[in-house]
Amino acid sequence: MVSLGGRAERKGPDGESLIPIIPEIYNPRTRRWAEIPGAASADYYQRSWWYPKAFLNKRGEIILFNQGSRDIYGMRVNNGGTFRKVTTMPSDADVGTRQTPSVMFRPGKVLMMTRSGKANIIDIDASVPTVTRASDPSGKRFWADATLLPDGTVFLSGGARASQKLDQAVHFGEIWDPETDTWTITRESTDRKARLYHSTAILLPDASVLLAGGGPPGPVVNQNADIFYPPYLFNANGQRATRPEILGMGELAYRSRFNVSLDSSNRISKVALVRAGSVTHSFDMGQRYMELDFNQVGSVLDVAAPVRRNHAPPGLYMVFVFDQNGVPSVAATRMLK
Repeated sequence: MVSLGGRAERKGPDGESLIPIIPEIYNPRTRRWAEIPGAASADYYQRSWWYPKAFLNKRGEIILFNQGSRDIYGMRVNNGGTFRKVTTMPSDADVGTRQTPSVMFRPGKVLMMTRSGKANIIDIDASVPTVTRASDPSGKRFWADATLLPDGTVFLSGGARASQKLDQAVHFGEIWDPETDTWTITRESTDRKARLYHSTAILLPDASVLLAGGGPPGPVVNQNADIFYPPYLFNANGQRATRPEILGMGELAYRSRFNVSLDSSNRISKVALVRAGSVTHSFDMGQRYMELDFNQVGSVLDVAAPVRRNHAPPGLYMVFVFDQNGVPSVAATRMLK
């Protein structure tokens, strides 16, 4: 586990906050932290110490985005570490910020929202990260949250048209479909509360989304929560759809296969692996989504686990199965290690 950014609790000689410029790595086996001196960067961390946007690519390099700058950096932790500028975003791509969400919606593919309400897709698995324009949501959404759903779409919720402006809070969600590059406004999912700074949106094992907080410091203090139920949980008549049910599941391990036992032999259309969330300040660098290959024999699925640790880092994951109508099961949760 790598810790980067932030500021020290101690102050400098003139009372200024001290910004740690050396990342650290934690070894859970030895329970010890160690500095990564080769990955130090005064230039990057002085600018991006708060809520740095960081993603792991397939080669094990951590890709970092700079606040207020188009520069993209790469950091490695092995052999003392390295830190380098890998590329600069094109001038028409706009710049992401700590106030807008980004999410890795597919392995190596990042959807980045910008201050001006635009959306970019960044391929961090390319030898040099590439940036392409995506279709844009309804407008600016400062301090919004982007949540991966088990059908592979991205749910954008909360935020405001201007940062921390209660009278400009957005009370509807939007769903982005990567396959069609389209946004759909889900006005039926209106959030009753303004979910601004310090808000949270996190996928639950039943495939709904918890919307909470938002948040001190002002303009409101929301010590409350709502639940958003995505459209895939309902049938054409607007009633709750009948869902496939997972009765049992084997253990998750890299480069292996595992069985999933179902309540019926009805045809399954998809098996999705979604990493448990850990969202804060409009960002969740831990989100991951993968569709897993599988074979079905009756009511048993034979499923291929992930191969790349960098695409699916060790941790807690949810496994969803979808029926032919696109309705997901409640997830089975397992540690991938």
